[in-house]
Amino acid sequence: MSLEEPIEVDTDPSPGISVTLKVALDNETRVPKPILDLLPSPDITISSLLKKSLPALLSPSAINLRPVKSPTTDAAARWTVKELLEAAIPPRIWLSDLEITLRKKWLTGARVTSIRHPTISNLYFPLWIGNFWYSLVDAVEQKEKWKRAEGWVSRLVQDLKVYEARGLMQQIPWGMRIWALTGAESSRLARLLSTDWLRERHLDTLGSYLNFRASEDGEGTCN
Repeated sequence: MSLEEPIEVDTDPSPGISVTLKVALDNETRVPKPILDLLPSPDITISSLLKKSLPALLSPSAINLRPVKSPTTDAAARWTVKELLEAAIPPRIWLSDLEITLRKKWLTGARVTSIRHPTISNLYFPLWIGNFWYSLVDAVEQKEKWKRAEGWVSRLVQDLKVYEARGLMQQIPWGMRIWALTGAESSRLARLLSTDWLRERHLDTLGSYLNFRASEDGEGTCN
């Protein structure tokens, strides 16, 4: 899902559902540009992402996680940018349920004007918060993956292969898929792969490679 697109709404109108309501929901769930700019840019390097302070990601089993139907409210939004950037992020499954619940309520004419944070009772965000959280989840998950990978690399003998891996982390944007690399970066990755230190068929990002190799060799883990 693009950062600039609203939550997807079914394109085939159901009987009795106003197209105007659908358009209104699109507008209400589109994240404003100034808020999008607060997200970690996919163009910053992996090393830069590791230095960024990001909120925690709640577990689906968190005992204080409110059901989705409760956070969709008709109260006015009450939030600050600081609270937006520090409040824990709901898990993906909760966000998926929120998308469905919000769409059903809105398109049947229910008054929904804000989303209450699932664990902080006095925080009421605008309806675009679901899309914002979806985008932030990606950054937080990638940061955690790379943090574990960096820790594992730090425990290895600091030889040329480790040096080159660190060099990649300092140059590659965290949002770039490895198969999109070109030039010097792809050449260095090819040299790493040719030694079987990393395995191409398991690569989505260099972090997933390091996790796989660490667990396979028993030389450490990135868990």
